[in-house]
Amino acid sequence: MSEDFNPTTAVEWKIALSEEPDDPVLGARFDAWLAAAEDHRTEWRDLTRGLENFRQVGPLYREKWVTASGGGQNAALQRGRLKRRSASFVRVSIAAFAVAAAVTVVCAPDLLLRLQADYVTGTAETRTVDLADGSQLILAPRSAVKLSYSVEKRDIRLLKGEALFTVRHDMARPFEVHTDKLTVTDIGTIFDVRLARGEEEVSVREGEVRVRDVSGGFHDLDAGTWERIRTVGNGVSVTHGSRAPDDVGAWSAGQIIAKENSVSSVVDRLRPYYRGGVVLYGSSFGEKSLTGVYDARDPVGAFRAIAAAHHAQMHQLSPWLTILAAP
Repeated sequence: MSEDFNPTTAVEWKIALSEEPDDPVLGARFDAWLAAAEDHRTEWRDLTRGLENFRQVGPLYREKWVTASGGGQNAALQRGRLKRRSASFVRVSIAAFAVAAAVTVVCAPDLLLRLQADYVTGTAETRTVDLADGSQLILAPRSAVKLSYSVEKRDIRLLKGEALFTVRHDMARPFEVHTDKLTVTDIGTIFDVRLARGEEEVSVREGEVRVRDVSGGFHDLDAGTWERIRTVGNGVSVTHGSRAPDDVGAWSAGQIIAKENSVSSVVDRLRPYYRGGVVLYGSSFGEKSLTGVYDARDPVGAFRAIAAAHHAQMHQLSPWLTILAAP
């Protein structure tokens, strides 16, 4: 395995483990990655199931996926050759697995989530929902919510993704947004709640909210402040910060704003807008700092700008697969 290949996604780990199945250090690193977040375990489970499905249906579309993933190299991978490969072959292998994963996303949507949710969005789709009480929510791409309204309360559970809430305040009928680790109570406000890999975040554009997290404590956030709770091993870490209030929910206007964020976190924000897979290649590339405003309506253009910011290379291997490779 090339020394500059640092797995950070399920696709990359699948390749790494195929290349070095008996490497105890790699195995331990994979176990740590898997244990670090429920999102990692879900991503790994979905990939392995999807690849199994892909192997079953692959011959029906062989002329398409063999061409897209590199032909002979993909055939060698399927025969299970587990010897040391060059860095270039690792890139092609990643492409093959990512194509399979992309096909799985298209062909096997999360039906359970759709059954649970009242509102769901797909890739590159946003949706504005006017609620019965006069409040409004805007769903980001690949997001889902479930509503539970009664005469006494207004509860919304964010099942996936991100949503921006504009709330009509009613002290007699509290408005609450729930995630696995956070409960956000409106005190007359516009606020954003986001689920990401191993973390949950609430940020406030206007007014104030009260936040209760898994520690059981209560505290208030006002305009321009945020709280992020991240899974770390078997525990969690809670951090707070501030940003320009107008930057909160900027995605609803098609903007992804980065201010000294990591490359990987910005790419993750853009993934729901891209009808395919994007892979970061190169040791520590995903950890590099990034500042800028990126157009979510043109994710390929945004990926190109991210690559240019760090003199990296962008390889668009197909309409549904992009690789950003460190220089």
